[in-house]
Amino acid sequence: MDSMTEEEMADPKLIGGSRIQRIFKGLGCSPEEVRELLKYHKTMQTAFKGFKGGKFNIQKMMKKKIGM
Repeated sequence: MDSMTEEEMADPKLIGGSRIQRIFKGLGCSPEEVRELLKYHKTMQTAFKGFKGGKFNIQKMMKKKIGM
């Protein structure tokens, strides 16, 4: 996260190939690890949106995840 700009932290959608290269070089990790972090961030953002406004429904979320 220290290798990311404020703009990138505020909106991870801005992070493309060249930015991923800069970030993973600064972190000393692989590009796959940076992509995994971005994927996790997106998943958590989606989950928190479900909590917002009392619309959270665990059964609905589980059905989506396991394809029931």
